[in-house]
Amino acid sequence: GLKVEIGGGIRSVETAKKYLVVDISQGANAETWPVVEVNEIDLTDEQYKTTKLVLTKVRAGKFMQSSPEDEPFRKNTYESRNEVTLTNDYWMGVYELTQKQYELITGVAAANGQDAYPCHSMKFTDVRGANVGRYWPSSSDVDADSLIGMLRKKAVFPASVPLGWKFDLPTDAQWEYACRAGTDSAWNNGTGVNVITNSLGEVVDPNLDKLGWYAANSGGKLHKAGLKYPNAFGLYDMHGNVWEWNDDVSDYERIFCGGSFNNGGNGCGCNHDCCC
Repeated sequence: GLKVEIGGGIRSVETAKKYLVVDISQGANAETWPVVEVNEIDLTDEQYKTTKLVLTKVRAGKFMQSSPEDEPFRKNTYESRNEVTLTNDYWMGVYELTQKQYELITGVAAANGQDAYPCHSMKFTDVRGANVGRYWPSSSDVDADSLIGMLRKKAVFPASVPLGWKFDLPTDAQWEYACRAGTDSAWNNGTGVNVITNSLGEVVDPNLDKLGWYAANSGGKLHKAGLKYPNAFGLYDMHGNVWEWNDDVSDYERIFCGGSFNNGGNGCGCNHDCCC
């Protein structure tokens, strides 16, 4: 799974509106997909999980990347705590990319036709391409026929979006900053890990239950995008449901973050479970 982002330059917070909406309803055969910039939309409308992509503005800022040293289940092998400053604003996908959206963008039907459910079992090369798209960060290019390539080619930004801004996966730092949404806790609503055994003998985390689908509450299956609470930036499913790719590498492996419906729903520090 993934959340796409749009970035590429410094953008005044005062002039940028809250959302960018990409109308992909005409599908892969359309010559272009119009993009509008708006301040208000009704996120309960199912079209934003199927025929339109909605991205929300994330303001530039500073944060401590990676989990605090005393956070339960922290993976010390992968995590190194450091202060990171993001100097540019960007827009981040409100929902995980859904199966219907993938089909409309690429022309290829997703695995099981659950329209408003997140894409899963995607490879990094499915997103950026198996040729030039493999080489980020040495190159920001993507394969023209990849998912990101199609968005770059067909999405027509309004004049209010400066030239040079383009679609891509978020970097590791952009993803974690967006996930944390101003928090420094394991879960992005300001709460910590709280593993308990409930009256049914199940091991659960009531704090995480509010935010995402993970092994203890998912019933072993994927769920429709955006059913849990969003974080303070208005982003859904940053914990659980499906793993999310980002652009960076760790020890020559691509990084994906956020946990899934069949594991623990990893905290904001990603815990850097990696896969090529």
